[in-house]
Amino acid sequence: MYQLQNLSESIDSATLHDVFSKFGTITSCKVVVQDGKSKGHGFVQYDNQESANTAIEKLNGANIEGKQMYAINYLVLHIVI
Repeated sequence: MYQLQNLSESIDSATLHDVFSKFGTITSCKVVVQDGKSKGHGFVQYDNQESANTAIEKLNGANIEGKQMYAINYLVLHIVI
């Protein structure tokens, strides 16, 4: 699972799913929202690691809806902490 940071306030889970689905089968996709607006982060999980790696390689640092998005491996983040 990857945590996505610096998302636009206008992005929702459906849009995020559309952006990432071209790289493989998504098992979970969620933008964290408050009062109907993105809080600037979300999560995407694929059914296999190869799809996840390809998506992150292609989209990490990409401009999505006017903001440069960053991705970090959520599982590694929690193991390190």
